[in-house]
Amino acid sequence: MKIRIMLFILMMMVMPVSYAACYSELSVQHNLVVQGDFALTQTQMATYEHNFNDSSCVSTNTITPMSPSDIIVGLYNDTIKLNLHFEWTNKNNITLSNNQTSFTSGYSVTVTPAASNAKVNVSAGGRRFSDD
Repeated sequence: MKIRIMLFILMMMVMPVSYAACYSELSVQHNLVVQGDFALTQTQMATYEHNFNDSSCVSTNTITPMSPSDIIVGLYNDTIKLNLHFEWTNKNNITLSNNQTSFTSGYSVTVTPAASNAKVNVSAGGRRFSDD
């Protein structure tokens, strides 16, 4: 009976460590400038790299990148619509080695014109300037 109790206590001490994971929400913000000649080229691409750091993610934790979705941005009272397509540079899971709390990950944004009937996710407002 004493052996079973010791085994139970030992399992209680080891199990939480074995199943530990990080559940933090990591975020980053970058500014994307749409080039003035966008009407001529119709496509613009930008790539960003960022070093994320979270002390709750250590040892053998695995980070799975979210599946991003396109965002439709409306300009000039939604008369002009741009499609922002996001893609991770490396789509594979990231596994942290022992005592590693930071990792670098990158993503790219491709901007293309959206269909006139596309539903706008974010309205940037704005107004057109005239020669008046």
